[in-house]
Amino acid sequence: MRSKKVIDRDDYVQKIRAAVDARGDRDFFIVARTDALAAIDLDEAIRRVEAAREAGADASFVEAPTSLDDLETIGRRSPAPNVANMIEGGRTPVLPKQQLVDLGFQLILYPLTALFASARLIESVYRTLKEDGTTKRETQRLMTFAEFNALIGVDEKYALTERFGSEAQGT
Repeated sequence: MRSKKVIDRDDYVQKIRAAVDARGDRDFFIVARTDALAAIDLDEAIRRVEAAREAGADASFVEAPTSLDDLETIGRRSPAPNVANMIEGGRTPVLPKQQLVDLGFQLILYPLTALFASARLIESVYRTLKEDGTTKRETQRLMTFAEFNALIGVDEKYALTERFGSEAQGT
């Protein structure tokens, strides 16, 4: 995202304190994310996650490091556990898991990988359908109806219906 802005550091920390207070004793994991690297600089981003961790956040997330040097600095200076957000085509270099672990990252996310892969396949299948008037050329790339039903647990749902009767379907 372009033209990132961040709030004052004290306000940022107050928001973390509010989240920690709202959590109470519930099992809820608070990740302190900051965009200060893009908006200000790396030193400010690290100061923010340090302050957030002191305020009770459970993990540090400096968003959008743009180089291996940034990742090394974050992994070395930011309080662990650290989040690495791997988005193919994004600003952060996509690195192998072990390299990220070696750099000091413990929470490694690939939040859009499956969506990007799905979007590419959807585009291809519908292009084929438009060009050929059928999807037959794409069937080897598709999950079968039976595989899909197994994935979503249709047999388990039928078993529940049989166990509790047909009224269980509509609830």
